[in-house]
Amino acid sequence: MMLDHSGHIVLMLAGDARRKLASNNRADGSPDENKAEVQGSNAFYGTYSVSAKEHAIAIHIEACSFANWDGTDQTRPFSLSGDRLTWQVAAASGGGSAELVWKRAK
Repeated sequence: MMLDHSGHIVLMLAGDARRKLASNNRADGSPDENKAEVQGSNAFYGTYSVSAKEHAIAIHIEACSFANWDGTDQTRPFSLSGDRLTWQVAAASGGGSAELVWKRAK
């Protein structure tokens, strides 16, 4: 995840469910390979603002690999501890809720 000072956010998650495609061509994956790709990753970009008083990050998602989130506004309650940012996702793209922990790159 990258956040810039002008209020832009880019986020990409790539999990262990992903595997290399046998065809070596992303447009020619098998149904199982494509399912693993979709279930094992998520990415979006947009803008954000922070409310320190409410301990929340408001995100406007311009486009997302999960198209249902395109153009949506979402809020993430957060906490900071040193170089760690922890936020909650009330309605995760894979169902249920999620908590993500980020560590600042140095």
